[in-house]
Amino acid sequence: MELLTMRAYQMWAVLTYAASKSQVVTYDELSRATGLVRPRVGKALEKLQKYCKAQKLPPITALVVSTQTGKPTNWGEKDMEKWPAILHDIHKRKWSAKDAPRSDALK
Repeated sequence: MELLTMRAYQMWAVLTYAASKSQVVTYDELSRATGLVRPRVGKALEKLQKYCKAQKLPPITALVVSTQTGKPTNWGEKDMEKWPAILHDIHKRKWSAKDAPRSDALK
């Protein structure tokens, strides 16, 4: 399995745990948890974002925020208006093993 895909699986575990605790995670925390440098964290998150979209799941990547702003980066103004509702959906969802990516789903 490709390194970036393995790290995306690790991020899934971190993010679903954070969601169960109604928390957010910083890019720096994900970097430390996975050993990926910051630019690569975004690439792994892209895999998770595509997976969530394909599975019609809330975009769990919305839990990842900047240390400086406490908000997601690269979100437009319209998306930021929706962010509180998206967070609510993510935090209230009971993330389960059936939601987790299977084998090659993150490629």
